[in-house]
Amino acid sequence: MLGFGSSNAFGILFHDFFLEQDGASGVPLVIGVYNGALSIAGFLSGIALKKYSFRQVGLVGAGLFVLGDVLTIFVQRTYQLVFTFGVIRGAGFGVMIPVSFTAFNCYFTKKRTAMMSANQTMSSMASITFPLLVTVLLAEYGFKWTLALIMAVDLHLLFAMMVMHPVEWHMIKDPQAADMKGDEIIEIKPTQNRHESLQKSIMKMVYDNVEVDLLKDPRFVSTLVGLGFAFVSDVTYLAMEPMLLFSYGYSKLEVATCVMAGAIADLVARFALAILTYFFTVDSRIVQVLFPLVLVTAAPDRFPAALALHILFSGILMCNL
Repeated sequence: MLGFGSSNAFGILFHDFFLEQDGASGVPLVIGVYNGALSIAGFLSGIALKKYSFRQVGLVGAGLFVLGDVLTIFVQRTYQLVFTFGVIRGAGFGVMIPVSFTAFNCYFTKKRTAMMSANQTMSSMASITFPLLVTVLLAEYGFKWTLALIMAVDLHLLFAMMVMHPVEWHMIKDPQAADMKGDEIIEIKPTQNRHESLQKSIMKMVYDNVEVDLLKDPRFVSTLVGLGFAFVSDVTYLAMEPMLLFSYGYSKLEVATCVMAGAIADLVARFALAILTYFFTVDSRIVQVLFPLVLVTAAPDRFPAALALHILFSGILMCNL
């Protein structure tokens, strides 16, 4: 919620900064690097979730996100913003996305579409609030202090990642299942051949962790491509919309109002969907706004790997725009 909300106000927040530098020409560079870092970090986060807990991976992402906020306060040039906001903050956000969606997928097995709609509704509320909030803060406190206040708000991400408990902590354990699990733990797997060549070891590690065999499924590939183009077009539009409106001579308040109007329409649609899916079963494949659930449908037992491939593919598309 905080990540999507503050990113949605990027054009308004840094408008004056880019005017002092080289106009709006630096916007595509920062956005491109941000999305590239997000995709690579999200891809690696999906792999890390196979070995580490939600909390461990999430705290790394939240730490990078807040560190990017802190360093962005002191930027003086566009290339510095590319590093602090684009690389560090983008990587932090990329790490947190698979953690959040994978944890959600583990916790909710019933009414998943309704719960995801409610979750996305909260994100839309942040998208409504942040553009107007940033406009007011810039007028009241100036650029640097507005960045500092946003950083303070984003500190809540650290606490959000700390409550990412493994779902097993909250499950009612079956004694018989526990005994069977204990028997499985006692089983000793044969060790790998130590003399295996380095090249084969690397290829095996990539194949085991990335799960590229998902790309052999035509249904998953079509889902990956469709979601990728839909996601990239949506993110690119939200990032460039404020700059386009500024070029037409709109004031900051008018731009914030336009962005907020779009976010309100999005909120109404998501809220209506949440109510509809609570009472009726809706195929998530026909609702792009719930793209995590579309991936669950395409790869029900391998969601982290599917999400990692989606983020990587979307990042490649963004970098080529």
